[in-house]
Amino acid sequence: MKIGVCGTGRMGSSIAQRLIAVGHEVGVWNRDMAKTKPLTEAGAKAFASPAELVEACDAIIVMLLNDAASDAVYRGPSGLLKGKLAGKLVIDMSTVRPDTMQTVGAAVLQRGAAFVECPVGGSIGPAREGKLFALVGGEQADIARAKPVLEQLCRRIEHVGALGSGATVKLNSDEGARRSHRQGLGRSASGRDRLQPQRREKRPRHRDSVREIHPCRASGRGQRDGLFRASGSRRPRRCRRDHHIDALAAAAASRTKIANLKPLPIQQQVHLHDRPQESLWPHRSPHP
Repeated sequence: MKIGVCGTGRMGSSIAQRLIAVGHEVGVWNRDMAKTKPLTEAGAKAFASPAELVEACDAIIVMLLNDAASDAVYRGPSGLLKGKLAGKLVIDMSTVRPDTMQTVGAAVLQRGAAFVECPVGGSIGPAREGKLFALVGGEQADIARAKPVLEQLCRRIEHVGALGSGATVKLNSDEGARRSHRQGLGRSASGRDRLQPQRREKRPRHRDSVREIHPCRASGRGQRDGLFRASGSRRPRRCRRDHHIDALAAAAASRTKIANLKPLPIQQQVHLHDRPQESLWPHRSPHP
């Protein structure tokens, strides 16, 4: 089967690789033709425009970035709607707004082609392995026609309703996943706030509970130098100045005490060499 892949970004390229691996003849188109080079080396054929891709293939898988890209590719001068769509099958796997999917789907159906919306869940790994999750919307006959191709790309296919239903379910599921992710990380609804660690609430400091306030603390010098005890303590710390004053006072008192000592009378002054030996060394016997 000749299958064209319109849009070879990360997901589009992975889907094209899967189709090549299962044996389909694959054609590719992308706005940046350089992104089609790995696929052409793998066996795909590149086309110059979406219209040429439509005319050369039996089925076209569309995988585009957003609504603006979808509108440009479908309605451009050489877009998908400019090609011969009669009898073709178009499977749109883009994640776009429901109204966009309904508009392009109606335009494709008017030109005689079958249209199936199929936004998928999964990343490039499951896409290469054929394990995507498909949310299909459209008519039963069109879905039955697209099912053989979808079964080679998806591990699970869910028909959720008419055109636009798949986009609605996909966008709602993506929003729910983002909301759960934000709640798990403790982020705000905008998603811009980063995770804030829970900080321990500080106990209020009662400065009035200090019974005595040293002059150093009152002037601010003690508070700046950290010389006083923290607020709330019963006994404020002594300032360095207090210790210095105490040391000076003790030294002055010692000098005063020494200065006031009076010498002993001459009669009471006994020199060491005048004492008898036995009085000096009572445990020794005197020399012979």
